[in-house]
Amino acid sequence: MKWTVLIAALALTGCATTLSTEKAASLRTEVSQMGTSDICVMLHGRTGHTPSEATANINQIMVDELVSRDAITADEYATASQHKIQMGMGECGLLIAFGRPDDINRTVIQGAPISKQYVYRAIYSATYVYTEGGKITAWQD
Repeated sequence: MKWTVLIAALALTGCATTLSTEKAASLRTEVSQMGTSDICVMLHGRTGHTPSEATANINQIMVDELVSRDAITADEYATASQHKIQMGMGECGLLIAFGRPDDINRTVIQGAPISKQYVYRAIYSATYVYTEGGKITAWQD
């Protein structure tokens, strides 16, 4: 329910031209309590267009939180916000670029980092993105 309130607040402030100091502080607190993947996926729907000043401020609050968690770098965000991925990008960048996947298949091998296959299905095709140790190592489309 808490995230529903945050999403509603984000939608409403997206209509405003500025973000008050109080509202920004409240959003920082809410975002700090969210899971990393949730923030990354939420940013997916907020990229790819020229945002209003308020929306840009909200996006920056979320990006700042992700950077403080070492979930993404500024360079990765710049690429992911254009809905693009690159080798070595972290899983958060992938979620910002492509959104929540249809499936995630994990491979666990003793003594090796966990490998994942992110599956993104379209009507007549699919994109598969492979990660190892949390970083993109390959993709197939």
